[in-house]
Amino acid sequence: MPCYEVRRTLFTVGAAVLALSAWTSALAATPGGASSVQHIFLNGTAVTAVSGVTVSHGGATDHTLRVGEVISDGTRVTVPAQVTVVIVGGGGGNTTTLDPGSSVTFVSTGANEIVSNIAGSSTFSNVGSIGAADAIQVQSGDALSASASSAAFSVDSSGSDVTFRPTQGDVSVTKTGYVRVGAQRFRASLVDTVSAASGPVTYHPSLGWYLANFATFEQAEAHYRQQLAAAKRGNDPKATAGALRNVGVVQEHEGNYADALQSFQQALAISQRLGDHDGAAKVLNDVGLVQWHEGRYAIALASYQQALAIDRQSGDRDGAANVYNDVGLIYESRSQFTEALQSFQQALAIHNEVDDRDAAATNLNNIGLVRADTSRYGDALQTYQRALAAYRQLGDRDGEALALSNVASMQDATGRVTDALQSYEQALTIARELGARDREAFDLVWIGGMRQSLGQYSQALQAYRQALAVFRLLGDPTGEANALASIGSVQATQGQYTDALQANRQALTLYQQLGNRDGVAYVTRHIGEVQEGEGHYADALESYRQALAIFQHVGDRDEVASVLIDTGDTQQDEGLSAAATQSYRQALQILQRVGDRDGVANVLNDIGNAELAEGQYPDALHSCQQALSILHQVRDRDGAARTLDTIGDIQEREGRYDVALQTLQEALVSLRQLNDPRGEADALDDVGDAQAHQRQYSAALQSYRQALALYQQLNDAADVTKTMKRIQGLPAGVRPSPTP
Repeated sequence: MPCYEVRRTLFTVGAAVLALSAWTSALAATPGGASSVQHIFLNGTAVTAVSGVTVSHGGATDHTLRVGEVISDGTRVTVPAQVTVVIVGGGGGNTTTLDPGSSVTFVSTGANEIVSNIAGSSTFSNVGSIGAADAIQVQSGDALSASASSAAFSVDSSGSDVTFRPTQGDVSVTKTGYVRVGAQRFRASLVDTVSAASGPVTYHPSLGWYLANFATFEQAEAHYRQQLAAAKRGNDPKATAGALRNVGVVQEHEGNYADALQSFQQALAISQRLGDHDGAAKVLNDVGLVQWHEGRYAIALASYQQALAIDRQSGDRDGAANVYNDVGLIYESRSQFTEALQSFQQALAIHNEVDDRDAAATNLNNIGLVRADTSRYGDALQTYQRALAAYRQLGDRDGEALALSNVASMQDATGRVTDALQSYEQALTIARELGARDREAFDLVWIGGMRQSLGQYSQALQAYRQALAVFRLLGDPTGEANALASIGSVQATQGQYTDALQANRQALTLYQQLGNRDGVAYVTRHIGEVQEGEGHYADALESYRQALAIFQHVGDRDEVASVLIDTGDTQQDEGLSAAATQSYRQALQILQRVGDRDGVANVLNDIGNAELAEGQYPDALHSCQQALSILHQVRDRDGAARTLDTIGDIQEREGRYDVALQTLQEALVSLRQLNDPRGEADALDDVGDAQAHQRQYSAALQSYRQALALYQQLNDAADVTKTMKRIQGLPAGVRPSPTP
């Protein structure tokens, strides 16, 4: 499998990107309750009621709409041809005019309201103070949204284009999509200020749309600094704040966090001076994100709490939901899973109330992330599948690709390897359709890992090498190092130790240049595995010692346990079974403390093998039976089958050949069902041994030959040699004649 941190990092970052790009709205701060119908016109003539209007709130119904009717929270109003409807906000100052054929959802929050999901042509008037903004979400989902205060304007989204026509004041339009810089792309939310002086502005939004293309980050920043200069020349403070946010977004994605923070703080100061609470809350979200990237979690949480206080004061439930989601991601990154789940569920409840389905899908994705973190793989799979269904219903291909990758990871974790591979390949197809080269590379890494786990080594190498080429094109040295380490892993499995060592050393150099201590530790461990495969046990143990020291220093207990297990395996290969048992027991203590039941079971199996080598058959049998009990409880069929194979080997050493043969054949059936060629080959070898002990020489020869064929397919030279020796050890009348 590829290095674990590759998968883990992508899910965390991918979830964060979707969460942080969710549409954030502000609410009109007008008193007096929900919206109500003020005027109805039929062919230009005022009427008190009209039929044929579709009013939906959980279910669409034809409706006779009347003047004075209250439009309750979450109601969508769709007017037919020849009909115009004017709806006034609770305070009477904000109006929305639905032209013939338009459709709008109204969301009220007591004294305030937002308008979202516009289809058709509608006109808006907001005569409140600058701190009271109407929020508009266009039919394209989170790809395009707007907020306005003290303004009058119309929005036409009857076709694929969206046109804003301000007639008084200005409108802040937030475009969410992708910016391409060289071969890289990143998700971003950029702000335009559209005013009456600028005239109508038309956008062509689509899910996954590209907002801009630049050759370098320097060129991107220069472009938005020109925008900033123009806003300052025009003495437009609101446009200046928006341009500063755009500059900060580019700086943040470039990794210039200090500069990004400075840009966002300048934008925040302007929004606060203007009394623009909506703008201030959004910039505080930006500030919190940068502080999060810098690892200043407590300060980031404080920034988000400030944004949340503003959203609550203005009644902006949707904005509050987005803050809850971002706070949940911080808690998740700090392994505070209870707090993370609570935050995500608060966000989900609000997004469901205001019918923001795209943001709700993002929340589901993040809830699945927490459930996966806490090893609730079945629950996580169901949650990711709900997110996948939501993204598909929305037509959000980018979200669909992310959800497919997450579904695949849980299918893999629950033993559904074939389903996982299919899901990853579907995600890869979408990534290529969208031109998402970064996601394409990660999907290729995961596909390589799945192919490798299935013993499909040539296909795994092909996927890893394609990923390596994309990472190099993107200029992503971390991805390049991970791909190289994965290539080395396959080559080591195939016995190509020289090539494997070269690939891992290239990866090590990259990690060292990056100052990535985790990466250095991971690849040093991989080098140790190669050295072990070459039979250079002293070198392998030294590599493991170096990796262990780093993992202990950074406090990564899972990896400390893994390296101790590798150390035990090497000591076992050297014939140092007592030392191996000691290493395994150190790993066992760690795995028991962290509650890794599957890991506990597997290391108990290792202890059983070491005890078997020491001739301590009762102890070995006891260890393996403990392991088998746990593996059945956690439904690890592959681990259970391999442990059965060990138990059969112990029974054979005890001279209980009938019982051993029955146990080994049970293990063999399971390993074949699981499509585990290496496990199947090992079990066939052991079955052959048991049959030979019972003088079933013809059957033993057949089992050895089947094992030999599998080892040859796996390019495992050492096991091929071992099995050939067993065949040659059969009686002369049974074994095949040597080739002349």
